[in-house]
Amino acid sequence: MATTATKGKTKETPLPETEVHKHATAAARNGMLSVLRELVAADPETTVSEKDELGMSALAWAARNGHLAIVEFLIESGADVDAVW
Repeated sequence: MATTATKGKTKETPLPETEVHKHATAAARNGMLSVLRELVAADPETTVSEKDELGMSALAWAARNGHLAIVEFLIESGADVDAVW
């Protein structure tokens, strides 16, 4: 889902299926909290522990790119703060 604002109102609209919508690391890297919420809801354990081809976790990407809300969400969802890389 994407959030758009129109005249003071926000609206969630479905996003097209892309790699960002399949991988927590990509969603975290790109600051897509709503997508990450959907991925965690579908498979919490796998999503929060997933690492990409560089060996970086979603938590590492979110922290590196300054996505504080995603960092907080991942920690609340059980991400291992000692295994961010």
